[in-house]
Amino acid sequence: MARRGAWDRTTLLAEPEGLLRLGIGELLSRAGSPAACFASAEEVLNEATRREKPPALLITAGQLPGLDGLSLARALRARWPELAVVVIADAGIKGEGWWRALPPRSALLERPVAEGVLLALVLRLVPREALRPRKVRPAAMAPRGTLAPAG
Repeated sequence: MARRGAWDRTTLLAEPEGLLRLGIGELLSRAGSPAACFASAEEVLNEATRREKPPALLITAGQLPGLDGLSLARALRARWPELAVVVIADAGIKGEGWWRALPPRSALLERPVAEGVLLALVLRLVPREALRPRKVRPAAMAPRGTLAPAG
């Protein structure tokens, strides 16, 4: 585990669908881990090369343009072995079995994802010292709906 203060508060988010990226980014901000949002794995890898400290978390779609979410997770874990990862994949992916290759401190969620489920997972996986929740009314932290792809 990284020493206190060794974490960047930012979550790296790789999600090709713009509305989902926006919704997840807002949810993360409310949880105290602002998101750096990207549409592809390559964009996340470019951002990662500019960072010294590990991000608080990686959240990635299972399917991305270019590299898939699992390959992205492996690449970032090679640099930061302690990095927690959440992969959000299409429904039915658990039957395909590739999720068994996820590294430790990882989770697989199937779409659609309830906001409360994602929020609880973020709060469980992200190191406490990496979170700085905004002061919000309790109702603002309550699950409001479901995050699902458009269409």
